[in-house]
Amino acid sequence: MLRRATFGVLALVCAAAIAAPAGAAAVKAAKPRACVSNSEKLALDTRVLQTELLIGALSCGQGEQYNQFVSSFQPQLQEQGSHLISLFNRIHGAKGTDKLNEFVTNLANDASKRSQNIGHGYCYFTWDIFYEAFDTAPESFPKLVDKPWIPVRHGFSSCETS
Repeated sequence: MLRRATFGVLALVCAAAIAAPAGAAAVKAAKPRACVSNSEKLALDTRVLQTELLIGALSCGQGEQYNQFVSSFQPQLQEQGSHLISLFNRIHGAKGTDKLNEFVTNLANDASKRSQNIGHGYCYFTWDIFYEAFDTAPESFPKLVDKPWIPVRHGFSSCETS
């Protein structure tokens, strides 16, 4: 079994490369028209992290780890998914579902492009997130998704100060 320390330095270097905006870093469909509440931002952040891990599962043979992540955090993922649906319905009204589908597709496409461009570095990056997730208690889930590179992916900011 691979150990987290094996990837530590490489993951940091890759995370920096992944986090650095290249062209249009934020998903085009998610250009903020309004700021969001902290709970809505958590839902957006959750979707970004889950998408990055999904692409890691597909691109890096990390399917078992992804399934473990989803199993470990299923209640949190479901709750945040509901908040995300509500957010897109609030912002886009009747087009909320279509806009949410477009948003999720764009996140996946962007992550897939990074995976292809960075190659094994992307795998190191997602391994590091998986290891952190496996060390995170379900009640600490918001801390897991609190990463500085995540809001860049969805393009929304919080209206709230804390």
